[in-house]
Amino acid sequence: MIAEQQSTELVQIVERAGLAAEKAHPIITPLAPLVAEAGELVRSAESIVVTDATQLEEMKQARAKRLELRAVRVKVENIRKEIKADALSFGKAVDAAANWIKERIEPVESRLQAAEEFAERAQAKRQAELAASRADLLRPFGFDPSIYPLGTMTDDQWAQLLDGARTAHEKKIADAKKAEADRLAADAAAKAERERIEAENARLKVEADAREKAAAAERAKVEAERRAAEAKAKAEREAIEAQARKEREESEAKLKAEREAREKAEREAAAVKAEAERKQRKEDAARARAAAAPDADKLRKWAKSLVGAELPEMVTMAGQHAVNVFKSRVAALAKEIVAEADRITK
Repeated sequence: MIAEQQSTELVQIVERAGLAAEKAHPIITPLAPLVAEAGELVRSAESIVVTDATQLEEMKQARAKRLELRAVRVKVENIRKEIKADALSFGKAVDAAANWIKERIEPVESRLQAAEEFAERAQAKRQAELAASRADLLRPFGFDPSIYPLGTMTDDQWAQLLDGARTAHEKKIADAKKAEADRLAADAAAKAERERIEAENARLKVEADAREKAAAAERAKVEAERRAAEAKAKAEREAIEAQARKEREESEAKLKAEREAREKAEREAAAVKAEAERKQRKEDAARARAAAAPDADKLRKWAKSLVGAELPEMVTMAGQHAVNVFKSRVAALAKEIVAEADRITK
């Protein structure tokens, strides 16, 4: 009785969507069995209620029933895609019928999935709260809580981690105090060593100043001798460079004259060759156009015959449409043939 009532509602939905009765059968016929199947599953799912994490059997039933409902919903979607036509009214009817079924399935499916995952969500919540409280205890010791699975640790593991963090923190403080004491002792020793080095440096500076004065006098003597030698070498080098420059300029002038004469002869020869090639290309093109002229005339006649061909007389709109389509294609083809004829005679 309920299945018949739901099937009647499905028929009314299709009719309200604007689809004629004789066209509704392709929609109603494949979807009607799914209406009955979905209704039965929805009714049987009403008894499945989960309120406690220990209801393992009910969670298992919720998953099984949800998967059955999901299978019906997937079938509805597949049928919708298969039978939906391009026409607006037919598409509206298909969508309305499928949505009507899915609207009754999806809330129950969602409720069953929530029941199925009840214990998993409760466990996740407990783990998150435990992780937050443990993180608060771990942070004062300078540890990053995000790198530890605090929510899933056993109590023994957590106690070991917290004790290790506290011990490491205390050791870090003791090491810092020892390092500061070592630093102060090292600073005092370094100060004494700096004072000793400064006194030694003062003595060495006096000795170095005396040696630098004697060395400066020796450097001045060597510098004067070096400048005299450089002046003599420069004069000799300039004389040699002047002679070499003169010889090079004379050689370059001779080579330039020879190169210009050779380039002029090459340009004249190239100009003669280019003119001969241009005349040859012109003659070849003229011969090619003359040879292609008969073929071009044949192509033009062929295009004219295609355009002037008698068209069959059609009695249906589909036939007339086909003739008009191919008439346009023949005209376009004829135009391309004439263009090709013009091209081969250019």
